[in-house]
Amino acid sequence: EDAEGVTQFLYQQAKSSVKEAARPVIQESIHQMNKARIQKQPTKAQTELDDF
Repeated sequence: EDAEGVTQFLYQQAKSSVKEAARPVIQESIHQMNKARIQKQPTKAQTELDDF
């Protein structure tokens, strides 16, 4: 086998492994960001109280 082919194969394997390992971390981060965004949004009752 040629060295360039082996290097490309190993690079693709490593890239795939990193993506798979990062996927749960990214999903959790997205979940936390969405949760924070929802908690930041004022409710209608809170907005009405602020207008009072």
